Amino acid sequence: MRIVIISIVLCALLGCKTTPTMKPAEEIKFDLCKNKENKPITRDVVKNIVMIWPRYPQYAEDNKINGYLKFKFYLSASGATERIEILESFPKGVFDEVGLKAFKKWKYLPKCNNGVVVPEPIEMTLPFSEY
Repeated sequence: MRIVIISIVLCALLGCKTTPTMKPAEEIKFDLCKNKENKPITRDVVKNIVMIWPRYPQYAEDNKINGYLKFKFYLSASGATERIEILESFPKGVFDEVGLKAFKKWKYLPKCNNGVVVPEPIEMTLPFSEY
């Protein structure tokens, strides 16, 4: 019986050791300026593919406060938002934190020229108007 248990444990350990390791999903990067054959492409427009809306801040909800965030960002080759900058917020500081948290999760198909991301800023205004 002892030999059977030891054999099972050894098989389990050896099986785990030979299992290939995979990168976590957040480490896998895709170059959205290349096609399936890894050849460069050109795309004339930016297209949003993931937009997570910010949660309404509790303070703003409790006090029935509306407002907006005007912000600017750039896109990486993988479509992630980079260098996010708040240009204007009203009321000042009320929506900034939740807005930045959400903007970091947004994903786009970036504008590309012959396989290279066109690094132009994107400006948007996001309204917060629950009330």
